[in-house]
Amino acid sequence: MFASGSTLNRPDRLPSRWDDKQETFVARVTVEDCLRALGNRFALVVLAAERARQLSKGARSLIECSNKPAVTALREIAAHKVRFNEDVREIIETYLDESRETNRRL
Repeated sequence: MFASGSTLNRPDRLPSRWDDKQETFVARVTVEDCLRALGNRFALVVLAAERARQLSKGARSLIECSNKPAVTALREIAAHKVRFNEDVREIIETYLDESRETNRRL
């Protein structure tokens, strides 16, 4: 398995993205990486969306990363740098209630 940012010779088949300027392998973050940290797909979406919003509004990234806010948020979650402060089930139920109320208003 390749480590993020490790310098490698370019293989014939690219399993991920290459940074052509630096010839370094850039590891992709996967849903499975994030689920190891969080355990619930819906909670992952809620947490990643909220963190991406924070990053796009100028919050400092908790990891060294030059990706867009959504990918940076996922990388932070996978690295166990971002998590819910409260019980995930409670957060999800609150989010669903707010979403339903918003949809009713529309």
